[in-house]
Amino acid sequence: MKINGAKIKSYWRYETGRWSKGKRSFVDRKWSSIQEKMLDVVVELYKDKKGDRPILQFKGGPTGFESYYIEDLLRDIDSKIGKLYICVGTINRWNSCWVEWKDLKYILKELTPQIN
Repeated sequence: MKINGAKIKSYWRYETGRWSKGKRSFVDRKWSSIQEKMLDVVVELYKDKKGDRPILQFKGGPTGFESYYIEDLLRDIDSKIGKLYICVGTINRWNSCWVEWKDLKYILKELTPQIN
């Protein structure tokens, strides 16, 4: 089973910095401005030790591996607010990327009846 067609607005920031051996940390850290990008939302079945479980994937994310078990996203869904970071980023390498819970809730409510 594969369900396609949903899109979600995502927000991206990139962090740069220089490694200081003396301080043993990054210095001169800077954040880019926030960029918006539409991502495709895909639901697929993932086979693991618990059987076939539906996962929600964000196609076009920073690493290409931004995916979550649907059951985890739905747990206490009504209490979730703010942002869901789908990639927290790695300095000088990967963007941090997030979606708004309100947007994701709408998509999950549209997709979950098709899953059951």
